Amino acid sequence: MDKKVPGFGIRDFIFLACIFLGLLLVFLSQRKIAKPGKYVLVTVSGQEYTKVPLVNAVSLTIDIEKDGVVTNILHVENGAAFITDAECPDKLCVKQGKISRLNETIVCLPNEVVVTVTGEETQDRDIDAVSGR
Repeated sequence: MDKKVPGFGIRDFIFLACIFLGLLLVFLSQRKIAKPGKYVLVTVSGQEYTKVPLVNAVSLTIDIEKDGVVTNILHVENGAAFITDAECPDKLCVKQGKISRLNETIVCLPNEVVVTVTGEETQDRDIDAVSGR
């Protein structure tokens, strides 16, 4: 008697192709295409510190102070903002890289600094970030 060894057939190929396409659709539906931002809003301890234009801005460096001490250094150039130095032990805010798209943020928890890309000159703070209402 000759026994057939199970192998990789056309049904297996179709099954794997369907799985791959399903995962691709899930990935693409989760991906958000954010618009470029217009301003960078910096808050320290929950209070607005400064707001600078992101679009068409010349290269500028902003020393962010808390209690009279420079805690973070923000750099804005070529339509992007990033932290170049921080007075915190882990420096995660420096490692977060450049932000330029609407609602992207850089957070420095030890220094209570939040840098957010916004779209309008004034921002309504009563809007819920999850529902948008």
